Amino acid sequence: MKCLGLLRRLSLNFLFLFVFFFAVSAFGADVVLKDKAKVSSDFVYLKDIAVIKGSPVERQVLSGIVVSDSPYLCRTKVLNVNDVKNRVIDFLKKNGVNVKVSFKGSPIVEVKRLCAELPADKISQRLKSLIEKEYPGYIFVSASVPHITLPYSNFKTVISIQSLGDYYGRALCQVVVNGSVVKRIWIPFRVERKVSVVVAKRVIPKGKVISGADVVVKGIPQSKARDGIASLSEVVGKVAKRDFRAGEVIKRRDLVPNFIVFKGKPVKVIYDSGGIHIELLGVPMENGALGDIIRVKNISTGKQLICKVIGKNTVTFVSH
Repeated sequence: MKCLGLLRRLSLNFLFLFVFFFAVSAFGADVVLKDKAKVSSDFVYLKDIAVIKGSPVERQVLSGIVVSDSPYLCRTKVLNVNDVKNRVIDFLKKNGVNVKVSFKGSPIVEVKRLCAELPADKISQRLKSLIEKEYPGYIFVSASVPHITLPYSNFKTVISIQSLGDYYGRALCQVVVNGSVVKRIWIPFRVERKVSVVVAKRVIPKGKVISGADVVVKGIPQSKARDGIASLSEVVGKVAKRDFRAGEVIKRRDLVPNFIVFKGKPVKVIYDSGGIHIELLGVPMENGALGDIIRVKNISTGKQLICKVIGKNTVTFVSH
């Protein structure tokens, strides 16, 4: 029984092959070569470079014939009609297929291998956005995206952060084509801790008394925040010792107090206590900004008084 079944299957296969060869030998196919073609695989098939006209069986047989190796990525090669014709004839002969093929169209075909560069700038930007969103305490510095040419014209990249330290991290870039991951690329990147400091909001010229509109607290990389000031109150009201550009970090050494009382220049000393109001002249022994506590010498008695600066060339008595 088994032998009978095997013979029956062989007979059916033989019958199919007989019908197939009879069908393809009874008709002819036209192969119309294109001027230009693009390929994405390692081989150039007849269907890539030509329009094939004929019966469904003929189109199926001819479409899968390899006529050449593909050029290197992003490169171009030229195929002439004779080479293509010889490849097709050889294939049909070796496989015992009797199909009449007529070649038409362009005498040469320019074949280009599809390719695309891994988009380094876009990947770096997406990494920056990911860190800002998922790790707000860090600032993205740079990424070492490798120079890679991919054999695809259309693909997507999926970026994920795999590890993160104080200074370095590692991300995974997955190249996706038609929903499938075709390549995985590891990308090292650099980060820094974010530090909030006062920076110039606009240009501040030397000698200007800094106002709240001139400065803002901003998070910047730790390496650029050295000697920075964290509080606006320590900056507003001070005088710039030099010119500041917009975005520049304000440092203590670049500021001087806005003195309104000066050493050696007479001031009015006000004494108010228990309904007694006295005004007298004094000589400051040091410079003073608004709110500073300074020493002032009483011109009449020569005694030193401890006073608080309350206005331009005006102080109020605090104690002896």
